Amino acid sequence: MLHQHQNVPPHQSSAGAHLNFSVLILLISLVTVCADNEIAVLQQLRSAYPDWKPRGFVDVGANGGGWTRAIQGEGLYPGVKTFMVEAFRQHSGSLAETKSMFKDGIIDYAFAVLSSADGDAVKFHSTKQGFTTGNSMFVEQSEHYTGSNDNFELVNTTKLDTLLKEHKMDDVDYLKLDVQGAELMVLLGATETLKKATFVQLEVSVIEYNKGGACWHEVDELLRRNGFYFYDAGDHTRNDEAFHTKAIGQFDALYIKPSSDRLPKWLVDHNATFCGMNKEGVRGGGVIKEGHMRGDMMDVAVRGQMADATAHVDRTLFFQTFFLAISAFVGGYLAGRKTSAGRISFKEL
Repeated sequence: MLHQHQNVPPHQSSAGAHLNFSVLILLISLVTVCADNEIAVLQQLRSAYPDWKPRGFVDVGANGGGWTRAIQGEGLYPGVKTFMVEAFRQHSGSLAETKSMFKDGIIDYAFAVLSSADGDAVKFHSTKQGFTTGNSMFVEQSEHYTGSNDNFELVNTTKLDTLLKEHKMDDVDYLKLDVQGAELMVLLGATETLKKATFVQLEVSVIEYNKGGACWHEVDELLRRNGFYFYDAGDHTRNDEAFHTKAIGQFDALYIKPSSDRLPKWLVDHNATFCGMNKEGVRGGGVIKEGHMRGDMMDVAVRGQMADATAHVDRTLFFQTFFLAISAFVGGYLAGRKTSAGRISFKEL
């Protein structure tokens, strides 16, 4: 997520305490603004289909719990069971407070760095500047996460499927991801969750804001393979200094699974057809098996490493074949020379 910032000197005599307090208020307000922006697509969904009754939300990249608090408010989906997942443990106080604001059993949370497998050791990047909305296993390419500002640690990953099973979060109609470039990795570890979900909301990037992170077209391809189709968008973010383009850098994308039996009734009644559905046979059920997805899509998730490895193997095989051919040619040539000189005569054998 793109974050605004304000440069503050470490010491400003008697005004320092007031300034530090102002910065704290600024950070809190920015988190609130980000949460408000992130619920735009959900607000549009609620307005369009007021009779849709979701059973459960999963908020991945919960940060301080702002998105969850917003959707529990009047006018959206109060009382719907919501499970928050956050990687940065410094948000423990905020998430505990969010949970305590609602009736028992409505809100729960866990801390985990989500990925495509359980138990992988990865670097998780945070910044020493106090901002937390850009923390990720894919380092943000901004001044906040470069040089001495980058504060990373080695952590073990967890699959979303594993985490939700442990916490008995069975009903997931709406999955929200705000994971700073880790969308592919999280989705690869959420195959069972995707089978249950009707809507998936993600912050997607048109530019590579997180080094090595997923781009929108890759996320779109993976979701299509799981029977989800682009439905709506919101929070279009432009920032030429951060994104080095004057066009859209990031936005919230909402995907829908037409084969779900939990669709809003209006869509069912009007037989909504999204681009690609008929070509890809989604009417017959759009979710593919985990093994198939991992086989097809793992090359996307690790595209650079796999390409390098393949190129290395191809080069090695080429040189091995080349030298074998040269050796065979030279050996044949020398054998012929010996025969013609009478040292070896096949007629005498």
